[in-house]
Amino acid sequence: MRGFYENDENAIDKNFDEAHVMLDADSLKYIPYCQDDLYGFVDKLTMAWKVKPKYNHVVAVYPEGAIVGLDGGYGWVQFNDTFVVGPYFSSFEKEGNVYHGMMRSVDTSIENSYSSFTENYYFTEKKYLFTAWAHKQQTFSGSDTMAWFRYGDTFSVYGISGALLRKIPYEKSKLFIGTYNNCLVYLEGAEKPFYFTWYDLQGNLKYKILSPDDRSVHIVRCLNDSVFALIGEDRVLFEKNQDMFYTFTISNGMLFSGMDYAYANLFKEGNMIVVHDIFSDKFGLLSGNGLLKVPCRYSYIGSFINGEAAFADTTTQKIGFIDGNGKVVVPPVFEPHNKNRLQFFNKPMQYGEGLCAVLLGYKQKQKSDNLQERKFGYADRSGKIVLTLPDTISYSGNFSDGVAPVISENRKVGFIDRHGKIVIPFKYDIYVEGAYPFPQVVIPYFYHGYAYIKASGGYIDRAGREYFSGKHKKVEHGFSH
Repeated sequence: MRGFYENDENAIDKNFDEAHVMLDADSLKYIPYCQDDLYGFVDKLTMAWKVKPKYNHVVAVYPEGAIVGLDGGYGWVQFNDTFVVGPYFSSFEKEGNVYHGMMRSVDTSIENSYSSFTENYYFTEKKYLFTAWAHKQQTFSGSDTMAWFRYGDTFSVYGISGALLRKIPYEKSKLFIGTYNNCLVYLEGAEKPFYFTWYDLQGNLKYKILSPDDRSVHIVRCLNDSVFALIGEDRVLFEKNQDMFYTFTISNGMLFSGMDYAYANLFKEGNMIVVHDIFSDKFGLLSGNGLLKVPCRYSYIGSFINGEAAFADTTTQKIGFIDGNGKVVVPPVFEPHNKNRLQFFNKPMQYGEGLCAVLLGYKQKQKSDNLQERKFGYADRSGKIVLTLPDTISYSGNFSDGVAPVISENRKVGFIDRHGKIVIPFKYDIYVEGAYPFPQVVIPYFYHGYAYIKASGGYIDRAGREYFSGKHKKVEHGFSH
């Protein structure tokens, strides 16, 4: 029984104190303001204080209030400084229209067993919904309106309204594995063959498909009435009429493949970037219902942004762009090194407001990954270079709100307009998340008129007005190189 009481250590984000959701400023009246490492709120037009600085962290701001940190905990506060939900949680997030607070706890009543578990609390803007203890859980996400929580050997299934829908005991021959497609999904069978089964809440069998013999699949989704996706640790199988017909690795559209992307986002998007890991290492596209839209013929496909993605021509290895149907919308004219040009910044190659940041080459004859030796410019939709940046620029980002972030040789961040003119000077520090060998530079971008300067802990607007002042925390990168 001890295995049932082992807690999922990843349920609570250990780095939640770094979490930040960009402002949708068009819908907001108040903006967080950081003063000497404490946060308050000001009127975004007049800069007058609404709430003077007192919070340790602002995670997200919505019209009805904000998720803030205070004295080591997180909660939900209104702009009159009244907590709707007190700052008692290790993490606190918005999931659709409900709010979810989590904290770690220990049950000492279990004999001969140390039971660490997660306490989950759910709220709407106006009321408390329910509490669920869990050693393992799947919370509300996407279009599914059910969540489940396993405490010990019992699963509890809740609806998004807060109603307890079902309690399911552990049963090896009919093992509950999750809620998908708003159904209860099981792995059934006392011995081979095993089957995945979908039941509605009335107990009606909706689907039944054959399971791989090795029981390596952890998540199963019905993509349409005949196509099913079976997700394991390192692969995705697509099953049609009980016939395994594709085995793919799902790419996150950047520099490597990974199931983290698959679990979180795979079926939310209309285009899934896949690598055929049996017959080739080529990239292709699947639709959201599991049908192959573009055969696996490209040596690279990047993330889809605004309906299009960078791709590498298989013959020349040059980079162009395709749309969601595989149609070439920008010819493959960019040099192959552009595929990996943003590795340090973890940003896909993309167009922003009609321009694409391009790595033009290197200042020295010998190629180097040193940022200061790269030359950048911008290309239009035909692939023509329309703006070449001076050698003093060591990085250029994507355009949004009419400006793009750039980094100088001394590693300060500023912003340029579409003509290359510096409109916000080089004065902000870069911020690095993670650690070697996968550090990520956090580049500020404007969104709805505001850019978040993470190294300063606050925002600037398009006029360069700063929503922070006083001393700020010293940025420690925590890695070499």
